[in-house]
Amino acid sequence: MEDNQQIITEQLTSKVVFKSSDTLTEQIMEKAEQSNPSFQKKCSFKKIFITAVSAAAVLAAIVILRPFLTQAYSAGTTFNKASDVFSNVSACSMEIFVRTLPDENFSYIDVKQGFVKHTLINQPSTKRWSLEKPGRKALFDGTNTWLWQPSIQTSIGTWTPDNRTGTKFPGNSKGILEDFVIYTEPFLMMSLEAQYIRLNPKALIKKEKNDSKLTILIDAPAIGNFENDFCKNTSLEETDTRREYVFDLETNRLLTVKIDAIMDGKSTTVLEIKNIQYDYDIDSSTFEVPKDVEWMEYLSGIHGNNSKTSEFVGIIPERAIEKAFAAMESWDEETLKVVMAQYNLKNIKSTYAGCRLLSHKIHFRSGRYAGVFIPCTIQFANGEKVNRNIAIRNDNKEHVWLIDGGI
Repeated sequence: MEDNQQIITEQLTSKVVFKSSDTLTEQIMEKAEQSNPSFQKKCSFKKIFITAVSAAAVLAAIVILRPFLTQAYSAGTTFNKASDVFSNVSACSMEIFVRTLPDENFSYIDVKQGFVKHTLINQPSTKRWSLEKPGRKALFDGTNTWLWQPSIQTSIGTWTPDNRTGTKFPGNSKGILEDFVIYTEPFLMMSLEAQYIRLNPKALIKKEKNDSKLTILIDAPAIGNFENDFCKNTSLEETDTRREYVFDLETNRLLTVKIDAIMDGKSTTVLEIKNIQYDYDIDSSTFEVPKDVEWMEYLSGIHGNNSKTSEFVGIIPERAIEKAFAAMESWDEETLKVVMAQYNLKNIKSTYAGCRLLSHKIHFRSGRYAGVFIPCTIQFANGEKVNRNIAIRNDNKEHVWLIDGGI
């Protein structure tokens, strides 16, 4: 449990801490005395008065928040019990149905799409996991994380993509799953929900008991910056949601999950978790990777010690985009290996070689994306023109601008 708690703490801890000076109070009092000599005589009374007012304010806040705190604590206890169950099973599996596209990122949702089945397998003792949907698969084999496009079973047989490529990430790089990362370790999904409802007064919580089951309903607002709503409703965290968790009262096991997106006053189910199997028997091939895939190794976002790397450091994102498309037009692979390190260049060359950047606008931010989006007008070599919001970020340790979306 100590390792689990450390993971939870890292997920929830703010990366920025604002701390006032240790002598701030003394500095304020000193300035007040200098500007008003009579202040010193009154300060003792003021200290008592301010302390009393502060105490009254705290008591008032407790009275106002008490119903929320009681519900949050009670619901949080249920989630923590379910977390303990997941932590102590030999393995578990679950079916996750999401409104999305088969080959899109795991975190992507689209309420206009049908449900796509995902299968998750988790082994707590080794931290190994596997997540698969028809057009995308990722797994951690205990040493590395692998991401690729699997063969697809169709009504007329098995379809395997030509020249299949995949990416090998060092260690347990579950961050590649974005919002879906919590599903690779179900105990974490439960613990984070417990922490969320206890720390977020905006979350509305309701509990219902029915025979041997307990249902917890949570209305949660979208998280992120939505001055530009480009990312609104594109992931679960960036959507106003109503979450329904059903537990077995006797065993504390999670039974089902249903998440509805609330958009324009309408509720649409976008995710369901069903058929959760505890102490699941894992097949020996579960965490094996295919041998017929060409693997590209991910090296902290930068491919080796490329001399072109410095060209994408210390510049504005718009300039980085201009340089990237200039490299695509002439197909300068040394440059593209840097700014497009997230991509397999062989796969995109036929589409993007010779393309030109006709114009672009100033970047904007949206949702929880760590980088920025730049609206671009692109002309392909065949003359076709398209408008794209290109995602680019430099939150890697080298602060190099990398394109990782919109291409």
